[in-house]
Amino acid sequence: MTARVVSFPGRPRDPSIDAAVRRAVLDLLGEVGYARTTVDEVARRANVGRPAVYRRWQSKAHLVLDVLFEVDMAPQIRRSGDVRADLVELIQGVVRSFRRPPARSALPGLLTDLGDPRERAGILGHLERSLGEQLLEILGAPTTSVGVAVDPQLLVDVLVGTVFNRVIARGGSVRGFAGQLADVIIAAAGPGAPAASPDRSAR
Repeated sequence: MTARVVSFPGRPRDPSIDAAVRRAVLDLLGEVGYARTTVDEVARRANVGRPAVYRRWQSKAHLVLDVLFEVDMAPQIRRSGDVRADLVELIQGVVRSFRRPPARSALPGLLTDLGDPRERAGILGHLERSLGEQLLEILGAPTTSVGVAVDPQLLVDVLVGTVFNRVIARGGSVRGFAGQLADVIIAAAGPGAPAASPDRSAR
């Protein structure tokens, strides 16, 4: 996704400051969580002044958002040709991304702190675009039982929304989760989708 970094004319930015600030953010998210992570504490940990932080990021939310998504959260799977197995692997990759401590700590607070709906939508925008492309590659062109095309975004919403609810909102168990969600998505994709495997024990 697009980094929310503020650019100003003048001398080039010192990349060591950027790196120090990013490390401080990740450390604080893991130690104290999003709500107790402050720009003041980030600056202190990074051994830089507050103005150095605000010259680069306009708010704590934008700083955390940039740091959190510096590492691509969208899993890239290697297709095996087994549609259900590929879908399970994709879902497991999303689960792993959401279970990363910084993501679990920051995502609920980010959704609250970013007031602009376009910014809130952008939090998962890159992830959703990547997943949509991969779902189309795995499932083909999904249709309903009466031959009406299924909006791929709807399937992405099912995948991301269900994982977000299970991992972030509820913090529930993910044992067997990927296989069950894969079966739901395959069923929703219509009659052209492959039948779900009866053996779910390993997933």
